[in-house]
Amino acid sequence: MIQQDPGTRSNRRKSLRRRRVWKRGFVIVVILAVAGAGAFFVARKATHKGKPAAGASAEPQNTVLVAMTSHGDPTGQATALTLFGIDKNGKNPVTLFLPVGTLAPIPGAKDFDLIGKALSSGQHALQQITVENMMGIDIDRIVSFDDVSLGVFIDQLGGIDVNVQEKLYSTQPDGTRTLAFQLGERHMNGAAAITYLTFHDPSQTEIDSFVRAQKVWDGIFNAATNASKLSSAIASFGGDQVAAEDASWLSSIIRAFSAASAGDRTYEVLPGQEVGGGGTDVSYQVDDAKLADLIRQDFAGSVPYGVTVGARPRVELRNGNGTPELGQRAAALLVPAGLRIEVTGNAPAFNYRSTRIVIYSDDAAGLALGQEIRNLLGVGTVEVGTRAQNVVDVTVVLGKDFLTKIKGS
Repeated sequence: MIQQDPGTRSNRRKSLRRRRVWKRGFVIVVILAVAGAGAFFVARKATHKGKPAAGASAEPQNTVLVAMTSHGDPTGQATALTLFGIDKNGKNPVTLFLPVGTLAPIPGAKDFDLIGKALSSGQHALQQITVENMMGIDIDRIVSFDDVSLGVFIDQLGGIDVNVQEKLYSTQPDGTRTLAFQLGERHMNGAAAITYLTFHDPSQTEIDSFVRAQKVWDGIFNAATNASKLSSAIASFGGDQVAAEDASWLSSIIRAFSAASAGDRTYEVLPGQEVGGGGTDVSYQVDDAKLADLIRQDFAGSVPYGVTVGARPRVELRNGNGTPELGQRAAALLVPAGLRIEVTGNAPAFNYRSTRIVIYSDDAAGLALGQEIRNLLGVGTVEVGTRAQNVVDVTVVLGKDFLTKIKGS
């Protein structure tokens, strides 16, 4: 049972921590859309993990981001994003539910949009870098599958046990409302589990669904203690949907979570506040201060080496030569190094031959930041901006030299 005020340490770790659930609020948000479709596929980034982040003391961590889509949805965008992390010694398993309706930069594509849209058109790497940029951590793998495939996975496990405590109602053709799921302990096959997980109630928000998501994942972990069944379940995804290397990574994460007791599994929700009119017409805005606290507590082992949580340099990233998705290629180099893409999109013109790296402070720290970015990109000229800037610490305008550089690498 998910408790509002858990008392014991075991219950604190098991419960979905409602103190982190989004606070309701009504905020006007302007979404700046910038075109960015094209042919490049974002290459797998280099990771920068190895030692704890500055000011942190944590074991190195293994992480996997699971992105679920809706079967038959032509947009291909994520309908659920769940981040799993566990120490390399198999301790401290944590699950973080990320609302797909969270507003954040999609590096190299849009200044501000719903993070679940980054997965559209099969952009797995863009979805990964979007979450990494928002959170300030390295994620080892992203695995994506649709809801029907997850149902087949659950069937291969032999079904899962779920304690249904929420009164969820279906409306019949004659207008009467009936319970969609009988209350109490239930053994669910794949179809029933997915129906329960994705049940749509117009009066509820995405945050409300995380209570059910916790129960489904707990059921999966409890059922996955059978190694043979887990192997069959992982194989059911097929290589066309989940690559063999990613399937192996997902399997190892699930095995590690299964080995932990239910009371030792921590479940969290990305902290922030609701934006919108209520019900399903809601987006979410991240609370950066509370997110920094969550990272220190649960994901310190995934923070890039030398980075201070909550104090990453802010970057404005502009495409100055017009090549589609060039900004995404640059973001894949900058974000894992501990930089935060704050503003992104196209430059006013596409005639930049050389990459410009404009810093707004000529002190030692500013000059070092400019040089670090030049080293990461492999090209560019560092210059000091003449106008004061308080939104970002550096502006990068990608020129044709960066395109030449990545084509030759």
